[in-house]
Amino acid sequence: MNRLIWTLILSLNISLCFAQQDDTEKLTEEQRTYIGPLRYRTLKETIGETYVVLPLDIDDMKSGYAFLANVTTGEKRAIASTAGKHLKLLSIDDDFKYGNFVDSVGMQYQAKTSLLKLFYQVAPAKDIEDARQLLLNKKLWINFLFLKTGNPYDWRGALIGIENVRFEPVTVINVSPSTTNGAPVLLTLKTDKGIIGYSFVDVSGTNTDHDPVAYFKNNFFTKDPQTIYKYPAAVWKNIKAGKVTLGMTEEQVTLIKGEPERVNVVKTGGKVYRDMIYMEPKYQSYLLLNGKVTLIK
Repeated sequence: MNRLIWTLILSLNISLCFAQQDDTEKLTEEQRTYIGPLRYRTLKETIGETYVVLPLDIDDMKSGYAFLANVTTGEKRAIASTAGKHLKLLSIDDDFKYGNFVDSVGMQYQAKTSLLKLFYQVAPAKDIEDARQLLLNKKLWINFLFLKTGNPYDWRGALIGIENVRFEPVTVINVSPSTTNGAPVLLTLKTDKGIIGYSFVDVSGTNTDHDPVAYFKNNFFTKDPQTIYKYPAAVWKNIKAGKVTLGMTEEQVTLIKGEPERVNVVKTGGKVYRDMIYMEPKYQSYLLLNGKVTLIK
């Protein structure tokens, strides 16, 4: 089955079970570990766990936490200094509209949930700590094109970085909370050339919106891809250069371009083609026959 379709199916199944909250038995172990190295848990399964309040983006510092209220003080928006505070999830209301939390000194907090039944601006502390234990000082291989090097706490920092880094080895030099619960783990990375960059990733799917773009497994290899994919040197030369050529396989195109926006099945002249469609940075189509690229447009 096409990898993109399989990703979307698993993500949809997880999201559906996540929204229902009581259907944990419907999740297979493969679904629970598909997103990243850590195991997925529903919100109900995290009752009793500690959540960490994520740092705010620099533009949100004055307004505070729109989805987190300090019940004890009456603040409808928890102030910026709440960042980093550990809150224990005590309960979730029956309609999954909010969760009740308490800090170490007994102050009460309430977090609103979204339509996807998740808490914004907080993340399970266990996921961040487990990711730190698992990934700190480990070597990974990048599976994206642009390594961000700007300030990770300023959204404009995501516009600064270096291009064409796919398959480059990096070392994880720090693991910390990010500014978004959609990809709550901030990995600080160091390339072999000494360049420091970062990536926001989803390591388990717990309390995230299940965006495949953020999945750890879609962003990193844990082994050198050249030892995983046994291609001739000439093919690897084109892959590293980001050049799709005639005769390449769907797997090779995906390594270069990432997952396509969609794959169309085209039947014409008694033949069945697969058309891999990409929309960014510009429209591109790769038509495959018998598993090989026959036309690029």
